[in-house]
Amino acid sequence: RTREPVYQGHRLRYWVEHPGNIWAEAEDSQYKARQALRAIGTNAMPWLLRWLQAKESPFNKVCFAARRKLPDIIADHLPEPVSAGELKSLTLEAIATLGPQASATVPAMTEMLNDPDTYMALHAAEVLGKVGPNGMAVLIGGLRDKDVARRRLIAESLIRSGPAGKEIIPPLTVALKDPDCEV
Repeated sequence: RTREPVYQGHRLRYWVEHPGNIWAEAEDSQYKARQALRAIGTNAMPWLLRWLQAKESPFNKVCFAARRKLPDIIADHLPEPVSAGELKSLTLEAIATLGPQASATVPAMTEMLNDPDTYMALHAAEVLGKVGPNGMAVLIGGLRDKDVARRRLIAESLIRSGPAGKEIIPPLTVALKDPDCEV
């Protein structure tokens, strides 16, 4: 088993979920986390793929329950456990930071489009649009999905992806003619 990549003395997971991570308010912290992720690059793929499949562990459930029972004065000084859902979201942000370097994650993110958690599915769709042509092809193909909610989610993420190129204009034009007015 290979070891988790390290950058400036911190493992990859630190850069993905540390409070000074890519979602941090401080731009300097965001910059450092993005710089770390880009430096680690494709060496991060095995871990990012594993974290996209995260399930809530029994240990985490016990930690969350125990933490709620502690007085605030104690709980405030303990590290907060990271839920499986939060780890997936943070991992998606890391993948977005890597962009086309993270194209190996396209199949896992494609699977996430079926996630019952709409937020997670939308987040995966948005990141798919940032990992290059393979991700964009999945989104464009998804506009023909039988599931109305998924078509709507994919159309929304294509629109949010910004200036992705001329290749999204024809499929979005077709999506405008969708029988469901919300797509």
